[in-house]
Amino acid sequence: MKKEWIYIFILSIVVFMANTWGASIYILDEAKNATCAKEMLSKADLVVPTFNGDLRTDKPPLHYYFMMLAYTLFGVSPFSARFFSACCGILTVMSSYAFAYRYMGRRTALYTAIVLLAALQVGLQFKLAVPDPYLILLLTLAFFSFFIADREGNTIVYYGAYTFLALAFLTKGPMALALPGLVMVLYVLWSGGKWWDWARIRNFRPLSGLALFLAIVTPWYLSVGVATDWEWTRAFFLHHNLGRYTSTMEGHGGFFLQVPLLVLVGLLPFSLFFPQAAFHAWKQRENNLLKFGLLVITVFIVFFSFSKTKLPSYPAPCFPFVALLLGNFLAQTIEKKAMPKAYRLVAALVIGVVLTLAIPLGVYIGVSQDASLSHLSWVSVWFAILPLGTIAALVFALRQQWEKAYITLGGAFVLLMLLFNYYLFPQFDKENPVKLATDVMQKEPHPVAYYGRMNPAFAFYMDKTIPKLENIEAVRSFLERHQQAYLITTEKHWPSPQDIRLQQEELELIVRKKDLFESPTTIVLRK
Repeated sequence: MKKEWIYIFILSIVVFMANTWGASIYILDEAKNATCAKEMLSKADLVVPTFNGDLRTDKPPLHYYFMMLAYTLFGVSPFSARFFSACCGILTVMSSYAFAYRYMGRRTALYTAIVLLAALQVGLQFKLAVPDPYLILLLTLAFFSFFIADREGNTIVYYGAYTFLALAFLTKGPMALALPGLVMVLYVLWSGGKWWDWARIRNFRPLSGLALFLAIVTPWYLSVGVATDWEWTRAFFLHHNLGRYTSTMEGHGGFFLQVPLLVLVGLLPFSLFFPQAAFHAWKQRENNLLKFGLLVITVFIVFFSFSKTKLPSYPAPCFPFVALLLGNFLAQTIEKKAMPKAYRLVAALVIGVVLTLAIPLGVYIGVSQDASLSHLSWVSVWFAILPLGTIAALVFALRQQWEKAYITLGGAFVLLMLLFNYYLFPQFDKENPVKLATDVMQKEPHPVAYYGRMNPAFAFYMDKTIPKLENIEAVRSFLERHQQAYLITTEKHWPSPQDIRLQQEELELIVRKKDLFESPTTIVLRK
């Protein structure tokens, strides 16, 4: 195990740390989270989260604390904002490997890790300065702790589960307690337990566990409520939790079956085998770990299928258990312990060839249709690595060389991920209007304000709060007060010189460019 463990650990570092320093903060949520941590650090405030000087009610603070620690250690930078997210990815893979090794054997553990490392969404998810990497790790550890404690009768380990759940509650809020709680209750009932089996319930240490949970979460939730006259509490629980579940927010709606599809897409390429892996796990459900994994996956998929707001990150905490079921299935096909008809595995890879052939075409069409990025359509050629790797895996499968097929398939996706991080995405990042504008604005600092809308990444890169100008009169007043100044706006809100009663020559256009992967066109003017 030791030698294999080291290889997986090194590969995890390579995958999750890949060029975390080389890409600017660009995604809207990433920019808001990274900026919030930066502002809390500058104010030495561990209680009230703010973005651009305004109260931010979206998330609890745990991920902010880790970003603040990284800023202190390494300075404020994209790398610092993402550092502990990548660490969460490494720990998730390593803990999943160790857990699978303990209960399912070496080969299952190896393929569980490979499934996670090859998945494109996992590689991206754990590289972003957002709370989801922390939530995935903490819920994974909570589930593992619960299973170990129940399986081995170690009641002390239950306290580990309560601790991880409390930290997850400080990361994302109520769902971090409600869904694991539902999974654990259903598992106890399914594995033969009864509500009135008080001896087993006492083993869970429910009262002392609840006391530990409350001791961890109460101080901050109480402090932020008092500090904000309960505004943060109302907005977070009612708007960002209940509101997101009962109504579509920020355009992130979808159809009922979207969530299971998000899971399958998020764990490509090995999710090609998931229907067979799930059926195989169901046939072996007398194995309590497979039963537990099926429950975790089902609860997360069903719960978020009913949510009106749907995002790829929502079901991601079940990914380690999807990987575990896939790892078990792949290992047993290699060992000939559970070999389905060969044509079914081959058929899955044929579907994979079709899907991966569509990816370069989709990238080409998507990039070509964006006028600001169409000159980069050539990057789609590199995505041919995926169909080529899948075809090679298919060739090995036709020869029934399953291990070579799986390693080739996973290797192609890992290779593309590294190429994307180090070479392909930096080509797009050069077109980032925030990066282009702040390169100028940081060299020649002047007062800055925005009108209408501002890409939140500006707040991360500027060492100041950027005030919002509410109307054209405020824009005119701001520019008249300063001999030199910057105005950030969008094409939709761009005030003409006539609107603000200034001569044309007084305003210089610094940047006018569509935001990366977003619809607004950012405009920066300099007086």
